[in-house]
Amino acid sequence: MKRSLSAAAIFGLVVAMFFSLSCGRDATVRLSHSQLPVPGTGSEVKVEVWTDDVANLGAFQFDVVYDTSIVGQPGASLGSFLESTGREVKPVGPDTTTGVGRVTYGAATTGPNINGPKGSGILATVRFRGLAAGTASLKLEQVLLIDVEGKPIDYQIKETSAK
Repeated sequence: MKRSLSAAAIFGLVVAMFFSLSCGRDATVRLSHSQLPVPGTGSEVKVEVWTDDVANLGAFQFDVVYDTSIVGQPGASLGSFLESTGREVKPVGPDTTTGVGRVTYGAATTGPNINGPKGSGILATVRFRGLAAGTASLKLEQVLLIDVEGKPIDYQIKETSAK
């Protein structure tokens, strides 16, 4: 006896496969580019720190390690992603150690019992002052993502290409 799947059964299988592929995927955190072109001394250059595929984000922290022979005087500002659901955001940092080539930045949310943002967006923009013309190598380290209930969010650091 020959059996065939109905259109409804096929649709159900496709939906189940889609959700099995899309759910449970770790969030990613990435720099907009890992090789930062610096036109010269005194110029301001920026890199964005992004998250993708995150759900219910309540707080974050990261370190950007940089080449101290090309850039210095780091600063950071909050991106719009964390505050996109209306929770109050409290930035922390930036914290720098002179001569080490590391800047730490983060933010946490408080407020109504609503979910944190979901999807992709800019967590922060890190600014540097050019010390010499060239290309500064950047690396993302010590990342922490927390949901609005205070639980860690699994993530992967996604390597970025030069820009």
